[in-house]
Parts: sequence; C-alpha cells; structure tokens
Amino acid sequence: MVAPSQTVKLATSAQYASALAASLKAGKTTGRYGYTVNIVSPNLCDDVLRRMGPSLKRHQHCDIIDINPGAGLWSSKLHDYLRPRSHLLVEPHTDLYRPYLEPLLANPNSTYRLADTTGFKPDRYCTYEKILNESLLQHPKNPVPTDNSLANDSLLFVANMAYYPQMMVQGFGTKAQYMVHHFLNTIRDRSSFHRYGLVRMLIWVLDKEKNPFLPRSVAARMKMAVEADIFSSVEEVAGSESAAGTERRPIDLELESARRVAQSMRDCHVELPRNRQGVLHRAVTRNRKKGSTAELSELDELDSYGGRNWHSELRSLQKEFEEGVFTEYVGETTGSRKDNLVSTEGGPSKPKATRARTPQFQRMRKLTNTLRAQQKEQEKIEELATELAELDTLESRLEEPDLSEDERTLMRKELNDKVTLTQDKVNAGVKGFAHKVTFVADNRSAFQQTPPLLMWDRRSAEPLVVHDEDFYPNHAMALLDIQPKPVETTSFFDFLITSLFRHPTQSVRQTLDSMAPGAADALLPEVPGLRYRVGEVRARTLTTKMLKDLADAWGRWPFRPSMADVMNSTSDMNIGSRSNVDENDIFFK
Repeated sequence: MVAPSQTVKLATSAQYASALAASLKAGKTTGRYGYTVNIVSPNLCDDVLRRMGPSLKRHQHCDIIDINPGAGLWSSKLHDYLRPRSHLLVEPHTDLYRPYLEPLLANPNSTYRLADTTGFKPDRYCTYEKILNESLLQHPKNPVPTDNSLANDSLLFVANMAYYPQMMVQGFGTKAQYMVHHFLNTIRDRSSFHRYGLVRMLIWVLDKEKNPFLPRSVAARMKMAVEADIFSSVEEVAGSESAAGTERRPIDLELESARRVAQSMRDCHVELPRNRQGVLHRAVTRNRKKGSTAELSELDELDSYGGRNWHSELRSLQKEFEEGVFTEYVGETTGSRKDNLVSTEGGPSKPKATRARTPQFQRMRKLTNTLRAQQKEQEKIEELATELAELDTLESRLEEPDLSEDERTLMRKELNDKVTLTQDKVNAGVKGFAHKVTFVADNRSAFQQTPPLLMWDRRSAEPLVVHDEDFYPNHAMALLDIQPKPVETTSFFDFLITSLFRHPTQSVRQTLDSMAPGAADALLPEVPGLRYRVGEVRARTLTTKMLKDLADAWGRWPFRPSMADVMNSTSDMNIGSRSNVDENDIFFK
C-alpha cells in the first residue's frame, strides 16, 4: 500500500483541478509550447506506484531529476515512495506553481531542490549539461558504474512532456515526440544524464502521442518505434485505450495477446483495480454466461474498442425485431402479419412489394447485408493470410544448415511458383484488398514470432486505464517506462532505417535497390532470415536483429554510396534527423 503524501495539502482530484483552474486563469498559462497537463488524481498515482512497486525498489534512495513537475502531485507521491537522497525539481513556470511546490521545499530535512530555471529550455542539450556539470544534484556521481553501458540505478529521470495544445517542433509531429526521440539518442551516445551509466526514464506524454514509440500494430511500426525498440525497453504503465491507433489488429489477435498477458500477470500475482482494467483484460479474465446481459455488454465494449459500434446497433435491432418492438412494414400489427397480404384501413389489401418498410427494418437489413459482405471478405483475407504464413514457414526451412545446395535450389524453385500464385490471388482483389491481406498477414506473423515483434506484445502486464478526470486540463495522458539497453550501432544504421521506413509496406529488396543499384543482391545474403527469402518482405516486419545485420552488411559493402551521399540522402528523407535539426537543439554532439 502506497503511503499517502504528507506534503501536499490538497487531497482529491476535484480540489487539485479547481485550484489549478484558478491558478491558470490568474497567471500566465502558456509558454512557447503551451502548458503541461497536470496529474491531479492521488488515486492514479497510488495505483501506478503499486503497479510498478517491485521494479522501483532498486531505485530506493536514488537521485531524481524531475522535469516539469507542475503542481507536484506525482512528484511528491514518487518522492514519498522512493525517499530519494536528492530530488531536483526543474520547473520552468516557477511563479505559477510555486504555491504547490513550496510546501515540499519547506519540509524539515527536505531533500527537494528547486533548480534555477533562468533561461531553461527543456528541448536544449545545454540544459541537462548544466544540471550535471554545475552539480545541482547533491550526489551526482556516487555510486555510479564504471562502465557507462551498465545501468545507473542511483539516478532516475522523470519528466512530464504532455504539452497542450500540440504543435510541430523541428519537423516532429509534437514536442513530446521530439523530446523522447532525442532522449533515445542520448542512450545511443551515452551522453547527458547517461554519461555515468544508463538511466531509467519515466515520461508522461499525452495519450495520443504514445503510438509512435509503442505501436499496437505493424501498420504503425515506423522509424521511431524501431529506434525505441533497439535502444530501450518501453512499457506503457498507464494510458487510455482510445488512442491505440486507427488501424487495429483483428480482434481475435488482440484477445490472444491479452490472454498471454493475463497469464503472465497471474503467474506474477499482479492485479489491476477494477476501475483501471481495460476492455480486453476484462474479456479474457471474467466468465460470462452466454447470452447474459453482462456478456452482451462486454460484446458492445469489444465492438467499440475495435471500431465496430454498428455491430452493437445490429444486435440491438435484431433483438427489438424479435420482441416485436418494430415490424417489417409500416402499419403492420405485431403478431398478425400474413405471408403475402395485409389489410389496410379504408381500402383493399396490397401486395408486400408495393408497401413501405419501416425505417428500423431497412436499417437492420442494410447492416445485415454489410455484415455478410464483411464476413465473406474476411474469410477470403484470412485464407490468403494463412497461405502467406505457410509460405513463410516453408521459406524458413531454407535456412536449415543440413540442406544441400541442390535441395535448397529445388525448394526455392518450387517456392517461387507458389509465391507467384499466391501473390496473384492477393493482387486480383478490388482496390485496397491487397493492403488488407498484408496487414493481417504481417500482424499475425509479428505476433507469432518468439519473442513477438512488437514491444506491445511483450508487455509484462496490462497498463492501468486512465480517465480524463485524472488530469487537468482533462486530456488523458500515458506513462511510458523507458529502460535503456546497452546496444551499439554502426554509423550507417540511422541512414538505413530512415531509408527503409520511408515506405514501410514496400519490399525490402525494392527499397535497397532504390538506395544503390545491386544493393539487394549484395546485402540480403548477408542477413540470416533474409538470405533465402523468395516472397516479399516488408520493412515493417524486419526484426531489430535483421536491421542491425543489414546495417553491418551495408558498412562492409565496397560499392555503397559515399558518406556525403549518405548524409544528403538522410537530410532529404528523414524528418527530425541529425542533418535538419539545429545543432543547438540536439542532444548529441
């Protein structure tokens, strides 16, 4: 049980929200990038700390760098839990939030310190260098690992990057994306607060900003997601279900992922509060009697989660029609319909064909026809996706070392014929059909890998579901737990993934040949898992190991473009790359 904070005077979400509303109204509310959304729910903070408790124990009595603490609720809760030897509050809007932070600083034996933020710019490298170089922390270097590739648990980096309103910064969609991207680069460069060892980062972002770093579908797996996966392990501790992306995976795949996580949670004795459980978690952990009100309610929630609200509408209309709430024809009496004719007041009977149907029945029939068409299309999609999966399995056998070259050549010829036949079927559909097939096939392949391709499918527990009222202003936020990995990459790695993920649905062979003639034939044989592939392999399905192996092969290739050409291509193709970001604004030097 998390001990209640002893330093914050306000006790409830409503009190925090009311006080912040008055403060924001009276003071300057926006800076260059707007204001930061504040956590105002003590219960959410307690739930988060319970959820993270076991992994936070190694940070007891550490130093904390806390960027944008705002009203200080989350900061004080984390402080009370970890009892750090120093806790540096770096708040640019000191005048606005001083009434909330002053009680923390004034406590006897307080280990809080409020940094001098004169000229502070959270998106500038020099800001973090100042914190470290001028010894603003009371214990900046003791103890620390001698090897900066090891974890430095004596320091914890905490930040609130949930700026509102959102705006583009240096070519990135939002400031939070820009900042998290560069925090990841500091891991690679062992710079800033990672200079004495890799530091864990707990970062709040607006909920809609999490998907680029932690996608729930291969369709959203772009360059930033790959970088996050290579340089760190990212887990969503808390967040909303509503911003999981527009292209959701098939619901059966989502449920299977949720079942795996539910089993992992049972094994580790992890439980979520009922009001913090998501739709998928409830669906796989609660037994519902078939046809019960609870089961129907759960089906409605799943339809809403999957963007299929009209399924719930159809079930409701079908039930009302069976119960006689509405009839097929206008003026028809429930239970007295004849097969072909019906009497009408003041006139002879009319054939059904000449009579108007009720609006409810017309809507029900339209939705029924739509459902049948979708089911028919989905069956075809699943059939072709299964064929593609079987081809992937056959292609993987080509990697077996005990195969002779003659056997491998024969298998490749047979596979090539099968791949061509299946691809013709995929491309024979209507416009957009091939995209749907590859979307399903790629997501199923990504999920069935060991380990799964997406970090989302590797989560140890479900995130706590947040609500708008947990924050002020009422914009849902997500907490990302970023734990760095000691990974080394080549100088060409950034260029390679930038080029590949310009067109993530394009075949890797096609992309490589567009980078340099003959690149595919030269590089693919160097990469296990790709050297014998016959069918198309899309960039979004490449594992991080394949990407690193490709980058290494590119570095060894004698006919690769010159460094100048590489940098120019990166500048043209990569929004937010080193070459089009001001040197004063970047974290790496």
